Amino acid sequence: MAMTRSRTERKTPFDHNPEAVAWAMDAKGWTQKALAEAVGISPSHMSEIVGGTRNAPPHLLKRLADALNCPVTLLERKRAAA
Repeated sequence: MAMTRSRTERKTPFDHNPEAVAWAMDAKGWTQKALAEAVGISPSHMSEIVGGTRNAPPHLLKRLADALNCPVTLLERKRAAA
């Protein structure tokens, strides 16, 4: 039987770092709702990204970085060297 993940359980690995998204948003002085509107997603979707329960894939990371005026690499999950 396949095990399912709850909606509040973190998916791993993420393409983004939730804490970095929250930091960049705070540094710009934006709310989650304002950032969601700027990138064209729902406030609940943004809440899940910042809360670490939903992944922000590369195409969305680019839109987030553009809206926050920061490099994509700031928002990306840091990967261990191979």
